[in-house]
Amino acid sequence: MTIIAVLTLGTIASAVSGVARGIRWLSNIDMALALVLAVFIFVVGPTVFLMNIIPGAITEYFGTLPDMLGANMSEGPTGRSSRSPPRRRSSSRSWTSWPAPASSPPW
Repeated sequence: MTIIAVLTLGTIASAVSGVARGIRWLSNIDMALALVLAVFIFVVGPTVFLMNIIPGAITEYFGTLPDMLGANMSEGPTGRSSRSPPRRRSSSRSWTSWPAPASSPPW
């Protein structure tokens, strides 16, 4: 009930003060409330957690980057691909049985 009363009073005050001045007044109030909401979310939300975890994640990423760049993902410990099963002849035949599209590059 209180919210309805406040909105009604704001609308009446805006209408009485004139269209141009009332819209500017409501716009300024809207911007102030948006700023208060943004500050509230920044302070109460997960900002501290994110500010603590992001530098550690970036440091860990750049620390493991040389190992990731030097890794050979095509060979696992057995010498075969650890991510996909061995290829069969039927899959390569199906690839060669279809012609290339007309818009393919020349290579």
